[in-house]
Amino acid sequence: MLTYLFYIHITNAKFFFNIKGNGFRFLRSNWLWKQLRLYFPVELVKTVNLPADRHYIFANFPHGVVTYGCSINVTFDIDNWLALFPGIRPRQTILNATFLTPFFHEYLRCCGFISVSEKSLMHHLTTRWRGDGFTSNGVVIMVGGAQEALDSHPGQYELTFLRRKGFVRVAIKSGAAIVPCFTFGEVDSFDRWDGHRAQSWQLLIKYLFGISITLIKGRGGCPLPFKRRIVQVVGAPIDVVQSDNPQPEYIEEIHQKVVESVKKLFEEHKSKYVENYENVKLVIN
Repeated sequence: MLTYLFYIHITNAKFFFNIKGNGFRFLRSNWLWKQLRLYFPVELVKTVNLPADRHYIFANFPHGVVTYGCSINVTFDIDNWLALFPGIRPRQTILNATFLTPFFHEYLRCCGFISVSEKSLMHHLTTRWRGDGFTSNGVVIMVGGAQEALDSHPGQYELTFLRRKGFVRVAIKSGAAIVPCFTFGEVDSFDRWDGHRAQSWQLLIKYLFGISITLIKGRGGCPLPFKRRIVQVVGAPIDVVQSDNPQPEYIEEIHQKVVESVKKLFEEHKSKYVENYENVKLVIN
């Protein structure tokens, strides 16, 4: 076991950012994940065509508790993605620390997950590998992260976004276009057990480890997700001018464009995918 843990440490430190190909297809498109897609159901909507001659950062909001919509569309049942965005290799990002989990480490790699660290992102957004038929990478980042997961409540769209500009800096350094995405219904898959003690414990875990462990309740008060429609809408790309040394003013300019694009996606599509949409507002922190 010690040998295996040492292997995880070495491979994670050296190779976690250098994963070629698209993982194992049978893990990314099979009967089990299709049944999960149908359970909610989960849908993927394209608003514009995306040429596969460049790399993309898909900035997805909101995180929700589990990110069912994004994970199913981008990682576990990718047939719809391949039909809508041919040639773009879908890659979902997670915290690098997740790769340190024994045995789960191999599964994540086989499913095509990559680290959200800057080193990993730069590798996948500047390297072209066509051995599996794809011509570019579509790297998906849950920008709001753990804090957005802790703020998730059914019927409420509260994003953690205004001070998160690292993904914009990476986009400029790599030259990748930023594609805003909004997943309607993601916040409705679970409710949370609230209370002072629960909240204090969750914030402590986030502070110590950078991850969110949320006390959730679903159908019948159990951790079974509610059967709610989840629709991930993919917006139009925001092009950037590549620079090895992005200036703060330009980072702010692009970040503001992303903010406005996310607001536009929400306002244009909420009437189709949100119940009682007239009373639902988007909050961006």
